[in-house]
Amino acid sequence: PIMQHCRNVGVIPNYTLSGADLTDEIAEATGWLAGAVAVSYHGDWGLCRSTVERMSKAGVKQVNIHAVTTDKETLTELIHQIKMAQERPDFKLNALVFLSLKPKGRAAKMHNISDEDLKEVVNLARVLDIPLGFDSCSAYRALQIYGKAYEQYIEPCESSLFSAFCDVYGMFHPCSFAEGEAEFPNGIYIPGQENFRRDV
Repeated sequence: PIMQHCRNVGVIPNYTLSGADLTDEIAEATGWLAGAVAVSYHGDWGLCRSTVERMSKAGVKQVNIHAVTTDKETLTELIHQIKMAQERPDFKLNALVFLSLKPKGRAAKMHNISDEDLKEVVNLARVLDIPLGFDSCSAYRALQIYGKAYEQYIEPCESSLFSAFCDVYGMFHPCSFAEGEAEFPNGIYIPGQENFRRDV
């Protein structure tokens, strides 16, 4: 319903999924409601590939794969799998998007791969002609790899400028990093809607 509402008011919604609980009904609805879909890669290549294919068949115009940059071997294997999958007629990938790890919550003790390892992974993708993208948190690393010639295409953090993060409770934050921090302890909520606050 929220995606339908977005369409009704002229906003094109996008969302991210793993594909684990994707039904035919959801895939079909996504085809005409979403502008783009990101498939999160969690180590299960078969699930990831089939989700990309199902979304492509459903008519989603832009399907990406999102991968967090925490393990060089995993990313290298993913790139090779994508290269082979590109030969499949139903595998229509817009881009592989690298996400910088946000060390919060369950990921507080995890780390991103080194700049050198990321450069190797990016160069491999470029050699194999895999289209790449990066999240805003990776902008400074992408700039190091691509250099000044690509600076105009690399967008740094836009938190609080023209992006927002809403958690599953509908709480607004300028960025997911701000969730639970002192500056935004309760996000922004509508008076009278306190039942949506997680501390009530």
